[in-house]
Amino acid sequence: MTPSFRRDIPATVSPRKGTITLLFYTPKGYAARRHDREGSRYPVLVNFHGGGFTIGHAGDDARWATAVVDIVDAVVVSVDYRLAPQYPFPTAVEDGVDAILYLMQNAEELHIDPNRIGVSGFSAGGNLAFTVPLRLLEELQRRRERDAQALLPPHLAGNEGKVVVIVSWYPFTDFATSTRDERRKSNVRPDRELPKFMTTLFDASYLYPPQEVSLSDPYLSPGVAPHEVLKELPEDIFIYSCE
Repeated sequence: MTPSFRRDIPATVSPRKGTITLLFYTPKGYAARRHDREGSRYPVLVNFHGGGFTIGHAGDDARWATAVVDIVDAVVVSVDYRLAPQYPFPTAVEDGVDAILYLMQNAEELHIDPNRIGVSGFSAGGNLAFTVPLRLLEELQRRRERDAQALLPPHLAGNEGKVVVIVSWYPFTDFATSTRDERRKSNVRPDRELPKFMTTLFDASYLYPPQEVSLSDPYLSPGVAPHEVLKELPEDIFIYSCE
């Protein structure tokens, strides 16, 4: 399946300004139902591609998007988050937050249900499937407080929306506990692992400048985040791991 349409949205969460591209994959009948304001809205799955935060494209997971669209009858939005080294941590996380905020703010026009948002991702995108919802909660709270102090109407009218499910494929969730070399020693199939030069490139690109990145940051290593942070994640979480 090829994308049905795309939207280019401005980055508002990250201090690194720019544009984020969203690819929309839609079910048959979406165009007709979109103009039926009385009809039920589609659930939406926000997907993040893999590539060590350094390579890859939003169109890489087209087969996964096609399966979700056909089986679940949902809209899939694949996020072309900006890549390191030009855009290091936490830009990818912040771009994911912007993508979900855009869907919440434009749910009526896009004919999607903001209370049935799921997130998915592969590898680096699997990490984002956890870190983006956590960062989203912080951003929503920050905007509520800002609007209240300025006596402004709520930034998102009515019910903002909710992430209700996470589907994460072979995510890397802990940069803090052990080094890459230590993890390599535990691999029972070293012939199947990524070349060391590639993972070194990924880490050096995303975790930059290294002296300023806390490896235990929950938006980088959700696997070691405190319970009070993780309890904010949705109850339905599916993790598909690999060696």
